[in-house]
Amino acid sequence: MMNIPYEQPHLLFPLAAYIQSQYELIDQFVPELASCEKKVVHLTNVKQFEDLLYHLESTFLANDEKGGESYLKIPSIDIFRILITLASRCSSTNFTHGSASIDGLIANSEYIKNLNEEYENCIYKSPIRDRCITIMRSYMNLLSASKSPITVDMVYNLFLAALKDFIIQPKFFHIRGTLPKDKYLGSNRNPARRQETNIEQSHDIISDSEEEPPSLVSNTSKDIANEVKKFQPYNISPLRKNTGVFSSDNHKISGLNDSAVLFQTMPHLDSESELTSGSDGELISKKRKVRSNVRDKDSALSNIRVFGDYLISRQLNPIINSPYNLWKLMQWTFHCANFSTMYQKQLLDSNSTNCHLIFETYAKLLRLIFDFLSFNFTYHLITDKNSRRLLNIEIDNKNEHIDPVCIFFQRDRISRKEIINILENDRNILLSNLMTQLGPSRVDWYDRVIEYAFTGLNKDKPKSESSYQPQPCYEREKLLIRHDNLKKKVDKNYAVQYDDNLDSMKLRYGIIIIVYYRSLFFSDGSFINGSKVDDSSASQLSPEILLQQLSCKLITLDYSYLKQFYLAYYMEIAEDKFISKIHQYRMMLELTKMVLISLTGISEIDNYLSEKEMLSTHCNSSQSFIDLIVDQRLYQVLVEDETYPHWQDFEAAWCKMNYLLGWLLESSLSHLQNNSTESSNYNEFVDYIYKRVEKADRMKIKWFNKFILNHCEDNTKSDNSHVEYHFYLSDDEALELLVNEKTDTNWVKLKDIVQLKFSGIRH
Repeated sequence: MMNIPYEQPHLLFPLAAYIQSQYELIDQFVPELASCEKKVVHLTNVKQFEDLLYHLESTFLANDEKGGESYLKIPSIDIFRILITLASRCSSTNFTHGSASIDGLIANSEYIKNLNEEYENCIYKSPIRDRCITIMRSYMNLLSASKSPITVDMVYNLFLAALKDFIIQPKFFHIRGTLPKDKYLGSNRNPARRQETNIEQSHDIISDSEEEPPSLVSNTSKDIANEVKKFQPYNISPLRKNTGVFSSDNHKISGLNDSAVLFQTMPHLDSESELTSGSDGELISKKRKVRSNVRDKDSALSNIRVFGDYLISRQLNPIINSPYNLWKLMQWTFHCANFSTMYQKQLLDSNSTNCHLIFETYAKLLRLIFDFLSFNFTYHLITDKNSRRLLNIEIDNKNEHIDPVCIFFQRDRISRKEIINILENDRNILLSNLMTQLGPSRVDWYDRVIEYAFTGLNKDKPKSESSYQPQPCYEREKLLIRHDNLKKKVDKNYAVQYDDNLDSMKLRYGIIIIVYYRSLFFSDGSFINGSKVDDSSASQLSPEILLQQLSCKLITLDYSYLKQFYLAYYMEIAEDKFISKIHQYRMMLELTKMVLISLTGISEIDNYLSEKEMLSTHCNSSQSFIDLIVDQRLYQVLVEDETYPHWQDFEAAWCKMNYLLGWLLESSLSHLQNNSTESSNYNEFVDYIYKRVEKADRMKIKWFNKFILNHCEDNTKSDNSHVEYHFYLSDDEALELLVNEKTDTNWVKLKDIVQLKFSGIRH
């Protein structure tokens, strides 16, 4: 039962009584949950899910601003776990899909397929996955929009409890040498603990034993048990008397109640395929040992199945399902986005590939989770008794918009240390728990964050990296994507072009910005105040280290991906979420400076781009940056670089540098627009900017054409400089690439940016 404070928003009955009754009513939509502590419950009835979702959706239909929240329906933790799991499943991963056999996995019965077919064929109903995401997003919106402290606390505690199922601090163990964690520990995953959907019923035996170090392979009863399981799909195992989901009193399926006994001849519904022989003491001992090692505090995580699979909360728990966690899911999501992108360039109807569907599904769920992590991080610091005392936040002001990191650097050094201790040890701060899942060495955390968040974007991967393939959350997903390459290929002129890698950049940015915000607490204060507050040695978790890692990654990406990352910044600040715009701008400004310095090797760029000047609304403050764009060293250093292996490599570096300069110019001019356009000084400065950017554009054209002429075959033959380039251009290629002031180019022209900003001032 929920303990809800008394509040009476209307005359009929108190809010507490209404919410309590709704809490109990919602559980009745899935009555099987009442017995999940003792029995395995299989939920496969879409009609049952539809009724549940419709009831929850109705809570957000009230338009009465004053009393709308009086009718809010809050589900239980078990119902919310089911919502998260349903939100993580695309249609192709459900039991209602597939042929008779998919790579040896026995497909689903006609009974279950027909049971859910009506919903799937209904054109006016959104997919279950999307409806679950919409419901959870609506609840999350209440965290910032609701004026009721009771509503905020109830919704917040629901999200917190559900995500703490898997965003927890793991128990680390020793890993020998520098062997990758996944390589060394992947073979230790117990198939009884990690949900391999129907893998025990597979005709094609999938095993990762080839990756096991010799010391980890033992010919024990475990191997015998695995051999026995191979024969279970053929129903000839001597260890099982009944093979179906309904063969035991300990199993129930949703929506059927006790009539499940009529369907005991459906062996394919049992995704767990446990060994239950009482005659083999060795196997029974093994089973008990596995159960004792799982340490599953909540039986719902083990006993509830949705379409035959474990709840995703269990799949992402790094203790129960070691070493899989949310980071691994993120890596798998972006891996699918990369594969989907490759198919999208050559396939007709490529948006129906399983890679695309899996990416689209998990991307929405990850975005929801990281949005809550952002809220949880700041909300906990504001509302927690200890941190509120250290930050000197009044209780009455805890629901107002407060930026904890700004207050943090106003406190004394002792208070800051105590707050850091809270950030690192308070397990109610989910982001801190998630960071610990990156490994015991904090030095490597940011490197791994960048690795996971930018999976799949590099064209040429080193052999050591390409040998490792991200693993799916459910084994079924790996089997499904094998068939994507069987789709019909079409000519590019007829294919619909879109790019999941581009679409994923907003999610990647959202992950980076929350990690960056946390890193500010470990900085010296210069990222907040412009001057150092703490003179102690730099922390391993400082934002400088994160941005250095990020800048190195962005340089290696295609120009289109770098550009999309910056566009994601604009999309994020437009949504005005939990991390303020000023922190996001500061991150992008520092990142841009680092990337420009890495591209050009000119360390003086940092002197041109001080944060104070870039944020100022005074005309004279932008003088330094305007001087930077006409510094010919920026363009000369790229043109005189002789190491480009291909023309495309120079073009990518050139476009990146020009885009970053354009972004800096646009950001600087945006702050100037707050001044009155009637000021004569202001108008004079705009004219000055026009002249400087026109000079910069002419300078860029000059150096760009010089690079082309330097690599022209005829010019190099007559040149006595004896410079050897990695590539040369023919006369026809050179003529096609040469540009002038009227030529449309792939790179940004600064004059166009100024014209867009001040079109009404200068004709």
